[in-house]
Order: sequence, then structure tokens, then C-alpha cells
Amino acid sequence: MGFVFTSPGGLDGLTASLDFYNIEVEDAIATFEGGQIYDRCFNRNGVSNPGMTINDPGGFCALINRNESTGAAGTVDSRYFNAALIETSGVDLQVNWNGDLASGQLYVNALASVLNEYNTKATKSDPVLQFKGTLGGGGQYDYRLNTTVGYNFGGGNAGVGLRWRYLPEVKNGAVVTNPAALQLPTDDYNVFDAFASYTFNERFQLRAGIDNLLNTDPAIVGAVRAGPTSVADSNSSSTLAGYYDTLGRRYYIGLRMDF
Repeated sequence: MGFVFTSPGGLDGLTASLDFYNIEVEDAIATFEGGQIYDRCFNRNGVSNPGMTINDPGGFCALINRNESTGAAGTVDSRYFNAALIETSGVDLQVNWNGDLASGQLYVNALASVLNEYNTKATKSDPVLQFKGTLGGGGQYDYRLNTTVGYNFGGGNAGVGLRWRYLPEVKNGAVVTNPAALQLPTDDYNVFDAFASYTFNERFQLRAGIDNLLNTDPAIVGAVRAGPTSVADSNSSSTLAGYYDTLGRRYYIGLRMDF
């Protein structure tokens, strides 16, 4: 469900959208690794095979093959199941504004994504895992912010801008299954990108920019507390490249030609 707002007279240039989502997928497709199949067959989680039978409810034991000559464990048939549950909900808010100035036009674009929940379970007998506010489940931050501020001038032929991406502090994914895990949270994270463009001769646009303008280091992910009362950590060289920039400051330039 969503709403779109366009400003009436007196606030020209302001638009906003608000979107609410609530998604639940039953019997979602999931795949299990060999270790996970063994864990469920041998009831390591306490609920997947309480009777310790080869005909377990999830059918995991049947996926473990035996060596016909020795009887030892052989290959594991890792296949897809329609077994999982995924449910998530949240709110996305986007605001756009542009205003005419004497020498050009200033614009602002801001996007906020707020997560209400992100829950999964691997099979019907498994407990529900709540990933909100953790890096588990692909990274489920409480919220995320993306903002761009720009200025166009020279009759619209030239422009400069600055992008800001913000990720709040987030818990390690290990706490989802073990609240007593010693992994430390990951600090909040800010990255800025600068860009500019110039159009000339109506057919050519020169553009350039600097990504990670301040050369911000990637946030540390998976640092381990030395003990219940000690804040000394290890694993300080690990991060999550999908969210935290590992390349540092970099530059680009390009030319676009229209024919």
C-alpha cells in the first residue's frame, strides 16, 4: 500500500511517496548444505527429528547416502525444498524537492527504508529466526538512509552533487541463534560520493566523480569480544563487502555522445 504526495501552490517542487509492505512467503524454496542435513537428521536443534528415526518428518535422513562397501557415510543429496518461511514488513519513504535560485536550481532527494520485521525458518519444525537489526539473513538493518543534494546551473548544462549513504549500528548475525555470542556489533557507517557533469554542444556530456570521497574505511564485521567483561577484539580485518566499501577513494570520468 502506498501514497504519493505532490505539493500544492506555494511549495512547488516538493513530492513525496510513502510505501508500506507486508510480505509472507510460505513453502519458500530453500536449499541445505551437508552439515545442515546431518544436523536435522540427528536432531541437533532438538525439534527436527525428536524420534531419531530414519523417516524423520523433514526427510533429511533419506538424503544421507552410505558407502555400499564400508557402510560409512557417503555423499549427501543437497536438493531444493519447498519448506521455508519468509515474512517481512516495513516502510519506505522518499522525498524529492527542487527549488529555483537566481543562478540555478537546487535539488534534494532523500530515501529512508525502515524495517519492521524479517523472520525466517528453514522448515516447518524449525523455530522462527528474527533477523531484524542484525547482519544475518543477508543484512537486515533497522533502517537505511540515502540522500543526494545537487545544484544545476548554466541553464541546466552543468551540475554538481553529493550523495550520502548511512547504515546504522547493527548486531552480528550470530546473535540470532545464540544471544550470548561474543561477536561485537558493527559500528554505524557513512560514505559520501561527489559528482559533476557538463553538457556542451547539445550532444556531448562530460561527467566525473569521486566515490568514497573521504576514503572511509570499511566497518569491522565479526570482531569477537575477548570475554564477557572485556572489549578487546580480534578479526579486525574482516568486513562485509556487499555493504561496506573495501576499495577506498576512487575517481572516474566519462563522456556521453548523442547521435
